[in-house]
Amino acid sequence: MFGAVISQNGGALKRPDNLTFVLLAFFQFVIESFALGKESGWQT
Repeated sequence: MFGAVISQNGGALKRPDNLTFVLLAFFQFVIESFALGKESGWQT
């Protein structure tokens, strides 16, 4: 799922700008929050 997004936006990742950093940070935050939530046992 994320692999397809990264491959499609490969040019943007090679030329990182503020928007790219924000998107990557947002995805990382969501993924980590979801993982911590599953470990804590609460449902999303």
